[in-house]
Amino acid sequence: MFLITSASLSTYLLIKPAGKNLIGSGRITLPAKPLVPANSEFLNEAEYNKLKSFRQYMDSLARSPDRSKAYREFDRVHPGLLDSIRTLEQLYDLHIKNRRKWK
Repeated sequence: MFLITSASLSTYLLIKPAGKNLIGSGRITLPAKPLVPANSEFLNEAEYNKLKSFRQYMDSLARSPDRSKAYREFDRVHPGLLDSIRTLEQLYDLHIKNRRKWK
């Protein structure tokens, strides 16, 4: 009896997804409006320049033997921040390049 019940249940669970009772409708609906307007800037030029000068300052700290301790301490207190700044710079450069390409 147990064998018949478990075989029937397994068969039912295998066949049911093939029917029309799928989870949801199986379609992805896109938002009517873009989440970020196409003409907006995620980072303006002044903010970009501030980030760039800060990163250059931190890079100079890292290269300086007498100030590298301060750099290591900053990186310990704020892990990943410098990597995030580099990523933002790369995204900004890519955004500017694409904007020039499509104009």
